[in-house]
Amino acid sequence: MQNYEKIIADARLKLCQIRDRAKLIDQVPNEEFYYAVSRSLREEDGVRVSPAWVRGQCSSDTDPSFIRFGALLNFLEGYDDDGVARPV
Repeated sequence: MQNYEKIIADARLKLCQIRDRAKLIDQVPNEEFYYAVSRSLREEDGVRVSPAWVRGQCSSDTDPSFIRFGALLNFLEGYDDDGVARPV
């Protein structure tokens, strides 16, 4: 049986690790990162996601929304646990 709370917590942690890595290594401001992720989710999965929703996922008190969170999980599959993009 799936532990959805753990899946959500792990995905949020990974998203924040990717954000922190982008800021540290590539000097990408957080707001630019949130915008880029929301744009990617809209383009690749056709899911309407705002940068504010992406930012909210780094906070555990935000409603994950099943469809949006599914798109986020698909996005996160492109990164390893350290937030490094996997080769295509």
